Amino acid sequence: LGIKPGDRIGICLKDDADHVIAILAAANMAAAIVPIDWRARPAEKQRLARAFEVAVILTEAGMPAPDGIPCIALDETWRISVSRATPSPAFRTDGSHTFSLNRSAGTSGQPRGAVVTPDDYRYRAAHYPAIYGHQDDDRYLSVLPLCFSAGRNVLLFQLMQGCTVIL
Repeated sequence: LGIKPGDRIGICLKDDADHVIAILAAANMAAAIVPIDWRARPAEKQRLARAFEVAVILTEAGMPAPDGIPCIALDETWRISVSRATPSPAFRTDGSHTFSLNRSAGTSGQPRGAVVTPDDYRYRAAHYPAIYGHQDDDRYLSVLPLCFSAGRNVLLFQLMQGCTVIL
């Protein structure tokens, strides 16, 4: 799709395996994710996509696309094209690139993105078991929206510990 390291990808997907795969694929590509709530109105999606200068938004099939923002619906046509695509070359994996722009409006109401790197996630995940405990057979029921940092963080920490995640 022409996405390259450093590009920003809007992820506007429901809380399912496609969402998790999109997060991990973006990380592998050294692209930055910009989480966008799939329940938001098209005007809000468009505002966020423009504010964070996304290259493309991944959306659910049949979801209205914001005007002027390239969108890719994860539908059957997309799945077929991906299954036929040639794998991309290896990307940067040093862990210092922007992995996620965690949205915050603070008190101004204007969206800002707190930069989080893969190394940040690794550091946090390394301390997670000491704080919350961890057993090898843990199962985590993911009930927090993945478009919010808390839902995404805990899910990724659980995966990084080798736990089973139930979406």
